[in-house]
Amino acid sequence: MFTKRTLYKASCLAILSMLAMVGIMCVPLGARPQWDRSSLYPAKVKAIKFADGLSIDRFNSISWGSWTVSFKDELPEADFKYFFEDQISSVSINLLKCSNKVEGVQSCTMFMGVKRKWGKEDCEILIIIGRDPDMRTKSLSIGCPSSLEFE
Repeated sequence: MFTKRTLYKASCLAILSMLAMVGIMCVPLGARPQWDRSSLYPAKVKAIKFADGLSIDRFNSISWGSWTVSFKDELPEADFKYFFEDQISSVSINLLKCSNKVEGVQSCTMFMGVKRKWGKEDCEILIIIGRDPDMRTKSLSIGCPSSLEFE
């Protein structure tokens, strides 16, 4: 039987493995997203901003398909990891809220990754649905944010 923590870790590792293999958006060679700097983390996130002018913050949410992503009552937390072997940097933003008409309100985490070798970035939202023992996850591919605002 899988615990919630084990399933969450396995889901995170699966997404990070996917980030190692495939990138959805290309960053100009040599350019790095503003959020791809280890010295910024760990940190509380005040806003997640996208190139199209949309943002997720205390007052604004964004919808992807049938899911809407917003902040919970407390500010989300961001952390940075670097995987030397695969040359991948990864940022996770925890404590987000995802809601859907069928599934209701669920906890979710945004993962952002950059594969150094090819200068590709890839971003996903991992949604934790349900509780043990029926817990499952759903992942949504999204365009990566252009910047993060920290507290």
